[in-house]
Amino acid sequence: MINRPRRNRLNPAIRGLIRETVVSPANLVWPAFVQEGNNLRTPIVSMPGISRLSIDQLVADCQRAFDLGIPAVALFPALDDSLKNSEGTESLNPNGLLQRAVKELKKTIPGMLVITDVA
Repeated sequence: MINRPRRNRLNPAIRGLIRETVVSPANLVWPAFVQEGNNLRTPIVSMPGISRLSIDQLVADCQRAFDLGIPAVALFPALDDSLKNSEGTESLNPNGLLQRAVKELKKTIPGMLVITDVA
């Protein structure tokens, strides 16, 4: 006789821990690369199919992602080298690229989670 212990089926918490992995759009974070300018999509050579987006294009793409069920975006700013220093002072600039991108995203898509990376 084959012994088939069913201890892993005892309660919903245990079943939830051992169930198959399920990935849905609600589990995703969309990475987005943002740059200065208007109506710009600049391909990133080292990442085929990925582009740096100006804020207006970023908002449009994030709206499409949000409408598809992706609840979050991680922003990676492309700052000019002249704005970078060892203290990271541009990260505190209220009119900086990343800050303006976050403001525009939250104004347009208030339900989207915005994760930032300070360059």
